[in-house]
Amino acid sequence: MLSDASLDALARQVDAESVDPRRFRMLIGIAGCEPHEEDAWLGRLVRVGEAVVRLHEQVARCAITTQNPGTGVPDLDTLREIRAYRGTREEDGKNIDFGVFGEVEAPGRVRVGDAVEPLP
Repeated sequence: MLSDASLDALARQVDAESVDPRRFRMLIGIAGCEPHEEDAWLGRLVRVGEAVVRLHEQVARCAITTQNPGTGVPDLDTLREIRAYRGTREEDGKNIDFGVFGEVEAPGRVRVGDAVEPLP
């Protein structure tokens, strides 16, 4: 999962109008939250449409995100830019995180436009 607000924060960091979300190959985009709010949901259950997902960890990024998703040509140093404003994961100082991973706890239908909300 990756929020639109996180992508907007990265766009501001690189002084661009937007950053193409396809660079990050996330399955679920989230609207209506704060930048990197999804990080605060780690360990929690999140309802996505009719499904429930448990978020496990942040996504450590690799050099593929530097490539334009349409051409495959590197055109944005996402790793350097994310590291510049977010730093690295504390455990190893190497992982540059952007977005979160989860596992389906309760399957259900998920449609474009469905609500994404952490459960209490």
